[in-house]
Amino acid sequence: MTSVLIWGFYQQGNIGDDLMGIMLYEMLEEIGAQPVIFTSNKRFGAMGYRTVSDFADISPDILILGGGAFFKSSGASKHEIEANLADLASFIREKAIPVHGISLGSDGLSTIAAMSPSRLAIINDSNFKSTTLRLASDETLGLNNTRHLPDIVLLTALCSDRYRRLKPIKPDSGSRRTLINISRRSALHLPRILWRERKNNIAFFRAHTGEGLIRGEVTMPGYTTIYDDRLPVQLGHLSVAERIISAKLHPGVIALSYGKQFESVNPRPKTKIFLREIQDNPPDPKCLFKEYMAHLQALVQ
Repeated sequence: MTSVLIWGFYQQGNIGDDLMGIMLYEMLEEIGAQPVIFTSNKRFGAMGYRTVSDFADISPDILILGGGAFFKSSGASKHEIEANLADLASFIREKAIPVHGISLGSDGLSTIAAMSPSRLAIINDSNFKSTTLRLASDETLGLNNTRHLPDIVLLTALCSDRYRRLKPIKPDSGSRRTLINISRRSALHLPRILWRERKNNIAFFRAHTGEGLIRGEVTMPGYTTIYDDRLPVQLGHLSVAERIISAKLHPGVIALSYGKQFESVNPRPKTKIFLREIQDNPPDPKCLFKEYMAHLQALVQ
């Protein structure tokens, strides 16, 4: 049985990143591998997923770099994350573990040379074997051994139906027509949104959970705020909403997976590119799932 370490940005309580890790875990387990997620975030263990938080405790057969905006410059990457990536680079080098990137993307990066040193150290290591890119436009970055598979988070609705641990827990109060997820960077757009949506049932949705990790998400007095560490509860609210308005990419991707309306507010370049690519060529979830499963099967054989 192939042991697989799934490493990603799973410390921040970000619903999109966490879903990437969990869906990879479920798919790998389904094809007979033995996955474990590298994180100290307790919500993974609470859902029944095996986790580890120290490289000294593991010696996997392969490592999957599990999604997110990995291709970033030094100025766009937080110091704490860079330190974690440097530790990962050392682990890969010392253990000579084959590394495969799954559903990786760029964020404001035009050339690989502009990447932060720790990220460059990982992709330049001889053990870095392949990448699936979530944006077709990232093929211009010039990485070796890549293929394009649309963002794995587009499989949220399919996977939440297929895998018991991801089954949405729907709210007792029924559907909220509009969920708003706005960052401080986009707060100037909020008055217009609230005025336009004033006849709807509005709630603010926090896509980040965990102490100290939600400072950038705006809420307003007098409105319901949905903030729950349980990922199935978060999915329950997104699955019954009529409309999601967000400044972030993944609440919108999850909304689209459930067939909901999504409005992107003050989007970053990666969000604009993603929406354009999906609108031009929307993938069939069942076909996309089969492609991911086949790709993972080939990696663990």
